[in-house]
Amino acid sequence: MNHEKILKLINDLLQSDAGLESDYVKMDVINGRPVSDREKILADLISRIYRIVHPLYCSHPNWQAETEELLDK
Repeated sequence: MNHEKILKLINDLLQSDAGLESDYVKMDVINGRPVSDREKILADLISRIYRIVHPLYCSHPNWQAETEELLDK
């Protein structure tokens, strides 16, 4: 699998219902609502993938534009 296909797969995962549900689980944890260990594990995995793809301190000035360009191919 080449880099472009990997980026497309990751983007699809993060933009899917799984990405949204991960955000909901994280909010439930923050607000003290009960969640299962399985939900926490999956939400943590998706969050870690997101942080790898979109680091907080991204040093590449055009990372977003280049990622979008790769995904449009």
